[in-house]
Amino acid sequence: MSELCDAAGLHESEDLVRSLLDQVPEFAPTIVALVKDHDDDPGEPMVLIELADFIAPRLDAIATERLVVEAAMDFVEMLLETRADDEVSGELVGAAFFDSLTPEDQHRLAPWLGPRARALIDALDAPPGDQI
Repeated sequence: MSELCDAAGLHESEDLVRSLLDQVPEFAPTIVALVKDHDDDPGEPMVLIELADFIAPRLDAIATERLVVEAAMDFVEMLLETRADDEVSGELVGAAFFDSLTPEDQHRLAPWLGPRARALIDALDAPPGDQI
């Protein structure tokens, strides 16, 4: 990323841009555009304004997508609850849904799992001799 700063000839905002690009390399295309539009040195205030513009839609996406994940996990929990007396249905949810996710994705879902979904994932992860 420092090559971008060197190639652009940044002066005033060089340290800020180097640090920013080390932390948020996805911001590089925006920096390139800023440098072109502002005679090789947009200045720190402009970089920070553009960073805010860069982040704002991502906050909307996080909120929207989080609501979708919550709704889906609420559905899975409700499905497990309505099928609580049917062990085969519970296993089907485990095999069809949770086993289709990577262990990393299962872990990332943890904040949105209800008690039945957590128990099901724990049972899926348990060695066969440990399951009740």
